[in-house]
Amino acid sequence: MRPVLQRHRCRACGSDLLDHLAPGERAWECGACGLAGGNDLVRVRWQTADAQLPDAPEIERWKTALNSLRRAQMLLLMLRWALDRQRGDESQVSGVRLSVLVWSSKCLRDAAAQLGGWLYVSNDERWDLWEFEACLDHDLRVLTGEAASVFASQATYLEALVERHLASVQMLVERSEHLETPPKPLPKRTPTL
Repeated sequence: MRPVLQRHRCRACGSDLLDHLAPGERAWECGACGLAGGNDLVRVRWQTADAQLPDAPEIERWKTALNSLRRAQMLLLMLRWALDRQRGDESQVSGVRLSVLVWSSKCLRDAAAQLGGWLYVSNDERWDLWEFEACLDHDLRVLTGEAASVFASQATYLEALVERHLASVQMLVERSEHLETPPKPLPKRTPTL
């Protein structure tokens, strides 16, 4: 039997309002800030993806997903700009910065929910958006001291984290924003019996 979730507080905001996403799985979502995490997050997201597909026309879902990716990109660009302006000021590594990271993660989750998890940028190239969402929780373990870091400071690590996430999201936007429609039909919600 799989171990039950042991996390009791959110890594980003410290809230104890954690919603367990599946019984017996290590996957949670914070009811306060919206960060999702846990070792089993990606698997749980895939298990529930079909049931959570929106009842909207395909083109509307596609454009909504692209807009969510653009929002994530804008949030990360603003955070990078703020970090550049206050470089070297350790006291500025704060909850506001974590909030921006969480919002960008939620934008990726919104895009994934619209598309059913996969972002197809061509007939044979696809990206798992649930993996992108889960990456942030893993990175936050370093900022909260749960994992070791080779970086000299939290500010340096945060800069590297933002650059990496920004590069990933920019790549997703650049590979998909020129497409008027999805290269492959989006999955439809399967009727429940």
